[in-house]
Amino acid sequence: MGEVRPYHHGDLRRHLVAAARAELEEHGVANVVLTRLAQTCGVSVAAPYRHFPSKEALLAEVANGGFTELAAALGEAARDGASPRDRLLDAGVAYVRFAIANPHLFRLMFNTDVRTPVGEESRESRGVLVSLVQECDLAVPVTRAVRASWAMVHGQAALCVGAMGKFEDLTDETIREDLEVLLDGMILAG
Repeated sequence: MGEVRPYHHGDLRRHLVAAARAELEEHGVANVVLTRLAQTCGVSVAAPYRHFPSKEALLAEVANGGFTELAAALGEAARDGASPRDRLLDAGVAYVRFAIANPHLFRLMFNTDVRTPVGEESRESRGVLVSLVQECDLAVPVTRAVRASWAMVHGQAALCVGAMGKFEDLTDETIREDLEVLLDGMILAG
């Protein structure tokens, strides 16, 4: 068995989150184990508990980081669209791309079995979507349009992630065309 060094680590919390994220992306949520993360970070098995009371608390931190990344990706994608509709579609493509690029993280972020107590970060990514929908002139009330828009992009993303590899060859144009079909239905509804 390897030598366990005493707890003397500069920024163990950040290193644990990064190690958990790497383990999650490589092996999935079930294989994130605090004792293995402690070993990866070169600290005693008790050291992670000084920062996280449980695996679930650590996973919540990883999920919150995912929501922060998602909000940034949505905001960046929506910056340059010519119209509100284009910005909403660009953000939708970014949402799906984020899920395809980070399948285990995406599942964790929305995993009701893990019950990660996500924080303000999840509301921030939702806020980007709400703002984009509010800019569009849709034929349905904003609250319905937000739910439908989120269902539209999240459903597309979940299908891609759930199929594990079957949709990796989707182009941004194909994703956008699929989302346009659903968005056009909201524009025409009323």
